[in-house]
Amino acid sequence: MSDLFPQPIPVYERKFGHRHTFMPGAPSDWAKAEGATHSLLTIDGDRPARLLKTVAYVGIDEDEYGHCVWTKWQVRTPNWYAV
Repeated sequence: MSDLFPQPIPVYERKFGHRHTFMPGAPSDWAKAEGATHSLLTIDGDRPARLLKTVAYVGIDEDEYGHCVWTKWQVRTPNWYAV
């Protein structure tokens, strides 16, 4: 059932502390072929990403051979406390 309605994954970038939202699944077939497992939601549109436990690789550009150029982000997930 969760595959039908993927849930957004909130993370914080450690360097600047900005909150970002990732969604499961690559934004395109090309991104999936390049190794993307997630999509980073942005104002400009979805970016390819690989989200791991403490690291996210975000596709920022395409090189002259048509391959994705990845940048590495240190990330953390928010702490959820029951009140």
